[in-house]
Amino acid sequence: MQMRETIIENGLISMLCEGFTRSPLQVNELNKSDAEIVSLPGTKMHLAFTTDNIVEEIESGLYDDPYLIGWMTVIVNASDIAAVGAEPLGLLLSETLSDKYEPAFIEEIQRGISDACKEAGFFVLGGDTNFSHSAQFGAAAMGLITDNNIITREGCEAGDIVYLSGSAGIGSAYAFAKLSGFVEVPVYKPEPRIAHGKIIRQFASCCMDTSDGFLSTLDQLMRINKKGFLVNSLPAEYISGDAIEMSSKYGLSPLLMLAGQHGEFELIFTVPPDSESEFLKAAELSGWKPLKIGVVTEERSIKISDGNNFLCPDTTRLRNLLHETKGDLSLYMRRLTEIFAGPVLTEF
Repeated sequence: MQMRETIIENGLISMLCEGFTRSPLQVNELNKSDAEIVSLPGTKMHLAFTTDNIVEEIESGLYDDPYLIGWMTVIVNASDIAAVGAEPLGLLLSETLSDKYEPAFIEEIQRGISDACKEAGFFVLGGDTNFSHSAQFGAAAMGLITDNNIITREGCEAGDIVYLSGSAGIGSAYAFAKLSGFVEVPVYKPEPRIAHGKIIRQFASCCMDTSDGFLSTLDQLMRINKKGFLVNSLPAEYISGDAIEMSSKYGLSPLLMLAGQHGEFELIFTVPPDSESEFLKAAELSGWKPLKIGVVTEERSIKISDGNNFLCPDTTRLRNLLHETKGDLSLYMRRLTEIFAGPVLTEF
């Protein structure tokens, strides 16, 4: 627990939850699952619950397109359900609409919500609507696990193979371009990984979504599992082409696109070697080609190839940077860029 609490966010969550009584039906421990998992008495089934809101993304201007606001309201919750491999049941919406929104703007938000629900397989079961000077959107989503095969963020072993459900980096690339005021902003529309999550649950040893970015996700998995990760694939094999193109255009390290805390909502998961063949067969049958990116190591570190050397980013500093800059996004991006041009990346 002490290792996890060196991360400011982990320590805050622990403090906020320390006075709560734990349900005897809850399967997962604090911070160890993307969605909360509760067993249903008298059955082998489990319910998965999650709730997530879009607040800072709207306030900062990161999400200013109404359709994207609606789409992401669903995706940020669907991604947690996907990470535990649950079958979607439905969600409850919480919409605080700005009193400045025009009817056409609101209609686009609702269209984004509806399209994302159809894509992810969710039904809107109800919710709550309010008006305020500041808008925020969120939901509480539910899913069903019909057996005792539970997957969380915990469970990988040294030698397990690390996979990614789809390309990484587009979340950071989008945020970097949007908040920097670039004219050319890459397309950002994360896919729900519900179907893939159900396959992952059958074969993988742990899983977590990349909502907070690729390196933050690996760091959290490292702390929970007390294991390390060697990412030995070349950057071009798993970093989004748009992210690499943007980093090249502006003279940035492509690894910078893995470091920002605005992610792409893919799934990072680990598969034991003796399960890999069956996993790949199931993935192929579904038309999905997961990306093999590395291996779990006994040494608690994250080492990542830049194509020439293995680098060891200071993920504690990267994860705490947004808090340390007190939410000043301009300062945060400058510091982040400096880190990836400086000695904090140690060569091995």
